[in-house]
Amino acid sequence: MNTLAEMIAFEDAREGIKTSKKEIEAIGTVLTVIATVNPKKAPSMSYDRFQGYFRGPETVQEAYDYGLRGDDIRHDAAKGFIQIAE
Repeated sequence: MNTLAEMIAFEDAREGIKTSKKEIEAIGTVLTVIATVNPKKAPSMSYDRFQGYFRGPETVQEAYDYGLRGDDIRHDAAKGFIQIAE
């Protein structure tokens, strides 16, 4: 694996998560957290992962570094909890 995109695709595939080429290309894209409180139910793994947004990631890559996954980012953007710059 040579690139970060390949590493993320590999890790997501290992966990059974489908990550699109578009999502991988968005890795350096600016990410803005809209939610002011964690909308997930605690205690849960999704709640714990969502807490990663409050650590201040400024890009999709940093969100991955804080433990978020491709499906988290896709879902949270669709729900309006975060915004990803186009």
